[in-house]
Amino acid sequence: MIRIRIFILTVVCLLVAAAGFSARPVGSKPKAQPRKCPADKVVICGHDIVKVLEMLGAKRQAGASDNQIRSYASHFDRSDPNHDGKHTRAEYVDGGKYMTPRARAGIFGATDNNADGLVTRTEYVLNRIITDEAKAIVGKTDADKNGKVTRAEFVKGSPIADKTLAGAVYDALDTNGDKVITIPEYLRVWGGWARPNYKAQEAKLASRIAKLGKGGGKPSGKPDGGDKGKGSAKPSGGPPSVDRIFKIMDSNKDGKLTKSEFRGPEFVFTGADKNKDGVVTRKEMETFRSNARTKGKPGSRKQQVKIGQTATDFELPVLIERTDAKGEKVAVVTTDKIKLSSFRGKKIVCVFMSSYT
Repeated sequence: MIRIRIFILTVVCLLVAAAGFSARPVGSKPKAQPRKCPADKVVICGHDIVKVLEMLGAKRQAGASDNQIRSYASHFDRSDPNHDGKHTRAEYVDGGKYMTPRARAGIFGATDNNADGLVTRTEYVLNRIITDEAKAIVGKTDADKNGKVTRAEFVKGSPIADKTLAGAVYDALDTNGDKVITIPEYLRVWGGWARPNYKAQEAKLASRIAKLGKGGGKPSGKPDGGDKGKGSAKPSGGPPSVDRIFKIMDSNKDGKLTKSEFRGPEFVFTGADKNKDGVVTRKEMETFRSNARTKGKPGSRKQQVKIGQTATDFELPVLIERTDAKGEKVAVVTTDKIKLSSFRGKKIVCVFMSSYT
């Protein structure tokens, strides 16, 4: 009798467990959860995480210039297919053309603060401010510029004087504990640190975007604080000024750009490097810009093609998808090049280039 009772009890328990497992349809994904607001307090070695970010040089929204915010907002508008002020998951993740679906899903999830399945203009701009700043700060510690930061590189290159604290910060960013951090890995952690109260941050940013949209702040054709001197102004819709390029890309501030530091089109670096010594000086870049404007070389926004005239042909590197050591699909730039005219001939072509992060 006891054995029968035990058997019946076991069956009941299994049925209850099975019912619990079947509550979610097979193949369905867990529902995304909104960020906690305000976020849980994070403390590293006795320092509040917001203070730690300041030690690293992060200024977050306060450090974003009017021109920067205008640029991010403008990019969102250009990539919003139905112009409703929102990106749906279907538009960005399922219908996206850049990166892998997994990468797009990760970016979308990180940007969608309230997990409502939509990314608003403000959410997008906030995410761009946070991620671009994080990449710039952590990227400076990447001594060999291989896209991966070791613990030794971070501790040595970090602006945090207390090396014990710097090491602890790195350990918090190194989520898998392999002593190497990559951009997707550390952005997942940094993104939470930089949003201690995303609702308040979004409200303040939305107000600023609205003000800029009504003509508030400094005109986009003038320097926006700190970028003074020759060539510092960035014409509306034009390429960044020479001053701006060196301010953003010259990581060691030696007045020269190496290929690893330069993040623009390859033909610009090659064209500007007049003496072919592998570095571009400020003077070389200014000369290249001047020649592009006066001679109408590729890279000049003033270059125009008349009706019936064949446009300048150009090459682009071939991007392929591979599986890395962790089994994740990643995009890899190959040494192969493809010329636009090789597959389109003289037909009309529209090329769209964009970045979400």
